[in-house]
Amino acid sequence: MPTYGDKIVEALLQRRAINAEALQEAKAEAESTGTRLEKVLVKKNLVSGLDMTLAASDYLNIPPVELA
Repeated sequence: MPTYGDKIVEALLQRRAINAEALQEAKAEAESTGTRLEKVLVKKNLVSGLDMTLAASDYLNIPPVELA
């Protein structure tokens, strides 16, 4: 069964917010450090916080909200 992280990654790929090479690099680091993949993606600046928010919004089927 796909996890939340798997679904977020799928949404990021669909949005073209990340490429397969960068994703593999991040997956390797996440596995070696025990860190969640989503955190590695943002920490390494492979995905912006906004892209991560929009991917989560797509997955959860809710509109994003900006609290400026």
